[in-house]
This record gives sequence, structure tokens and C-alpha cells, in this order.
Amino acid sequence: NSIYSRFFYVPSLPLVAITVVVWMEFGGKARFWRTGLTVLLVLGALIYFWALQGNNRLWEHASDVTSTISEETYALVPDPPPNSSFYYKGLEEGLGIHIFETNLQGLIHYKYGRTDLRVSRLEPEIDSRRDAPIYFFYYNAETDELQSAGMLPALTGS
Repeated sequence: NSIYSRFFYVPSLPLVAITVVVWMEFGGKARFWRTGLTVLLVLGALIYFWALQGNNRLWEHASDVTSTISEETYALVPDPPPNSSFYYKGLEEGLGIHIFETNLQGLIHYKYGRTDLRVSRLEPEIDSRRDAPIYFFYYNAETDELQSAGMLPALTGS
């Protein structure tokens, strides 16, 4: 579930190359070596690709959720004032990390066509001098829906 797990794809290639070289070197020696190394190579490949597929599914799901959140945020708040903040709750820890790693803020900026909006899944620090509203959302993972959880208006003139 590491958000950095995708960085292991390319470095794992030397492991595959070493395995192939060892198999080529010892694979032709004796039937024992040939059979054992072939079994290890097949088992290793199966485990590797099983893990790779699981990790890819996690990233794909995070991408789908990110897309849903950005679309539903836009539907709930079609024209927020400048410098507004969006805070999201209900994201699972692992999934939440992947969602923000897939650039929810960038997608929100793209959806609204502006870059002044702030996006976070952390608890906000309520600033008594804030000049823009703070919107709160709750993501229900079971129904794949985003719900508005309230808004703190801007405090102007404070």
C-alpha cells in the first residue's frame, strides 16, 4: 500500500535480469538445477505479477475516486469565491494517500479552470482572518458519493 511502490517497477528489472542470467548459467548443468530454477523462476514471476496487479488496481481505484470527488465537488459548489478551501473526510488512510498522490488538487484546479483553490484531507486550521470560505465534504466509500458537510463563511473586515 505504499504510495512509492510504483517506483519499484524499474529497479526490479535487474532482479529479473539476474534471475535470467543465473538460469542460463546453471539451467543447462544438471536436471536438478534446471528443474529447481525453472520452478523458482515461475513462482517468482507469479508472485511478482500478482503483487503488481494488486498495486495497479489500488492506483486505478484511487484515480476513479479522485475523478468522482472532483466531479461531485464541482456539482456541489459550482462557483466558489476566490481562495476557497476544500477539506475532505471519509477517505481511507491508504486510499486517501493514493488519492492525493494522484493529484486531486490538480484535478480540482482543472475542473474549475483556476488555481487559487486549496484542497486537503487534513483537519483545517481555522484562521480567524480568513478571507475565503472553507467547504467541508464527506466521501462515502461504500456508496461512492461525496456529500457536503458544511461551510465556514469568509470573515471579512476582521
